[in-house]
Amino acid sequence: MKPDLYTKAVLTVIASCLVYFVVKDVSPIKDAHAQSGGVVDVNIVKIDGSSVRYTSAALPVKIAK
Repeated sequence: MKPDLYTKAVLTVIASCLVYFVVKDVSPIKDAHAQSGGVVDVNIVKIDGSSVRYTSAALPVKIAK
C-alpha cells in the first residue's frame, strides 16, 4: 500500500507544525531583567550564634562562586 499525495501532504503539515511549536520558544540569548525591588538594606546581627556589635573590626567573609 503506497501513501498517496493527500497523506503525504497532511503528514508534512503536521510535522511542520510540530517543528514550529518546538522552535518558536528557542532563543540563543536569554533576556536580562533587573530586579524590581530596589536596594535592600541588610543588617547582620549574628554570626555563628554570637552577636555582632558595630565596631571597626572586619567580619570574616567567605566568597564562593
